[in-house]
Formats: sequence, structure tokens, C-alpha cells
Amino acid sequence: MPLDPKRPRMKPAVRLLILILAWASAAGVAGAQSLVVVTTIHPLAAIARELGGEWLDVHALLPPGASPHTFEARPAHMRAIAGASLILAVGQGLDDWVADLARSAGKGELLLVGDHVAAAGLGIGYEEIEEHHHDVHAEDGNGHTHDGAIDPHVWLDPVIVRDVIAPVIAERLGAAHPDRRDEVERNLAALQEELTRLDAWIAERLSSYEPKAFISYHSAWRYFARRYGLVEVATVAGFPGQEPSARWVADVVRAARDNRVAVVFAEPQLSPKAAETIAREIRGRVLMLDPIGGEGLPGRDRYADLMRYNAEVLAEAFASAR
Repeated sequence: MPLDPKRPRMKPAVRLLILILAWASAAGVAGAQSLVVVTTIHPLAAIARELGGEWLDVHALLPPGASPHTFEARPAHMRAIAGASLILAVGQGLDDWVADLARSAGKGELLLVGDHVAAAGLGIGYEEIEEHHHDVHAEDGNGHTHDGAIDPHVWLDPVIVRDVIAPVIAERLGAAHPDRRDEVERNLAALQEELTRLDAWIAERLSSYEPKAFISYHSAWRYFARRYGLVEVATVAGFPGQEPSARWVADVVRAARDNRVAVVFAEPQLSPKAAETIAREIRGRVLMLDPIGGEGLPGRDRYADLMRYNAEVLAEAFASAR
């Protein structure tokens, strides 16, 4: 249609303002279609991303290198939770601080995946852990306890993730965004297939080593050990962030020598100082197991990749056994 020379022309500034308003309106519509999910730890964020798509906006409160055992929430975390449609946490004493943040922010949609693992009868009870620590570290005051019924490190068993954690997260995502339910179900099926392959790969990767004894930094690896027939003979620290006593260190050194352990594990989220001390005593070395991973960490961003990384580190340690 030709321009009418008598019709007043739109000023450039007005045209720019209309474009900005149109863009803002489109962004608002797109935002309305998105779902904001906040998690405490990276593995839960990684699993949620696998189940969602571009419409899922996922944020982990703990940055790479932070431990949920020593984490202290700040006002920025409150703001992140205030904007969330769904909050994912482990519970069982690991990250219960998020419940207080959720209540303060007026957010009631909090999913504690550890509760579902416990309800499925797959949790490792603390009486098992305390019995082990009494045997290895007798008469020492450093006990490893949580304010939960089970060991909370449930995500470190990929079969538990496949059968319990991923399905319950998928169910909540589908309920929160019904238009995406079919997509979430397809993504869940694909993730479960990948985790089945991952489980078989880890089992095969670790099958040829004997003994499968190891010394972890703290008791985060019980579920992994139960799944793949490993034996945690001691831990570097009774509780993350707490320096072990001289008696505790001596007990760990003795356990390492008795079980032909040549590697002591540390974790990227916590100081390796005590692990290095024990490694010097046994003339061994320190390797890093990583229970958390983090966004942007090469080889430890996706959940399956994080578990492969840890399996490879364990295989290296077992190959060093004397």
C-alpha cells in the first residue's frame, strides 16, 4: 500500500518505544510459559534439566565448590526461591535449611527426594553407619550424624535416581506444567534408559578389582558402595568441615594399611588437608571424588557424566592397591 503523503510520519523515538513494548510483551508471554525450578544441589538441577526443555529455567543454590554440609544461605538465595515455581531438595538433614527459606518466601511447593527414597525402603539407616564408625574409630568424639532417618546422599546411586528420584521430579514437573507432561514423560524414559546403561557400565568398570576397599572423605558414598560391592573401611573426617582428631587420623592410617589402601579420597567442596596428612603417613596419594559436580565443570555437569567421572577415579584408586 503506498504511503499517504498527508499522513503524519511516526517519530523514530515513538517507533523505538513501540518496538520495546512489543518485545517486553512477547518476553512476558514466553516467561509465562516457563517454569522456574530452584534446587539446593547441582545433581538435582542436572536431573531436572534432563527432564525438561527450553521452557524449564533451573537454578542450583549451591555454586560449584560449595558443600551442603557447610552452606550458609544469603539474601540472594531468598530472592531466588521467591521466584521459584518448584523447589527441589534432598532433605534427611542434608539441606533442611531450604525449608526455612521456602517458608519465609511463602513458597509451599518443596519436594524432598530423600523422603521418597526412604518411603521406598531404599534408604541406608544411620544405625548401619554409626556401627561402622564405632568399630573403626572407637573412643573418638567425632560422630557422623544427620537430623534425618536415613543417609541423605541418595543421588549417588544411579538406580535410585532412575527408579525413584527422576520419576518423582518428572511427576511434579508434569503437574506444574500440564501442557508439557508428554514431553516430560518422553524425557524421563530416555533418561531412565541412559541410567540403565550407566549402571551396567559402572558395574563392569569396577568388576575386575579386588579388594574394593576405599577411604572416603566423609560417608557420602554408602549408596554407591552398596550398589557396586565396594567397602568403605574408614572416612577422613567424622563430619564435613570438622577437622579430625589425632586419634581419628591414627585409626584411618591403620585401616588403610590393614586393607591395602593406597589412595585417600578428598572432595572438591572441602579442604583436602586431613586427606593429605593421611596419604603421607601411608605413602599414598590423594584423589578427588566429587559427589556434587557443578554447572560448567567439564565432565561433571550432566548427572551421568559426574557418575562416570567418579567411577573412573575409583577404578584408578583400586588399581593402586598394594
